[in-house]
Amino acid sequence: MISKNQIKYLHSLRLGKFRDSNRAFIAEGVKLIDDLVISHFNIHIIYGAPAWIDSHQRLIASQEYVIQEVEEEDMNLKSISTNQQRVKSTLESPGNPARARLAPQAAPDRAD
Repeated sequence: MISKNQIKYLHSLRLGKFRDSNRAFIAEGVKLIDDLVISHFNIHIIYGAPAWIDSHQRLIASQEYVIQEVEEEDMNLKSISTNQQRVKSTLESPGNPARARLAPQAAPDRAD
C-alpha cells in the first residue's frame, strides 16, 4: 500500500521546482525502468505492480533497491500519473549543467 505522503511526494515531482529542490525525478514504464536498473542512476525507490516484481526478480535481486509493491489500481491514481504503468521509480537527478549555464552571471569588471 502506498501512503498519502508518498503520493504527495510523487505528485510534487511533476513540478520542476520540486524536482530541482529535491534533486529527484520520476521515471515510468517497464522498458525505461529496466534500462535504469542496469544503468548508473541512483534509484531511490521502485514502485512496482506485483506482476512486474515477479517477472523481474532476477534483475532486481542483484541490486540493493528499495522496492515497494503497489497494487495496479493504486499505481494508476490520477494524483500520481496520467499514464497507466506497471512500474514507477524515483531517481536522484544527476544535475543539470544546462541550467547552470543559464544562471545569471555577474558582469565582468571593466577597467577604463
